[in-house]
Amino acid sequence: MQSIDEIENLIKLISKLPGLGPKSAKRIVLKLINNREEIVKPMANTLAQVYKNVVRCNSCGALKSN
Repeated sequence: MQSIDEIENLIKLISKLPGLGPKSAKRIVLKLINNREEIVKPMANTLAQVYKNVVRCNSCGALKSN
């Protein structure tokens, strides 16, 4: 596979998740690329919503939605 910066960056990010190394991350990225409409688009929207709305409570540490 040709080295594409965006793909390499995504592999590096995904491999930071617990239990995932570079090989698993690469397989995940290839699956995402091949299923853009079914997986990537909804995942990107959901991640944006989680980033925007979900926070950790300062007193108890529980997750909550704004």
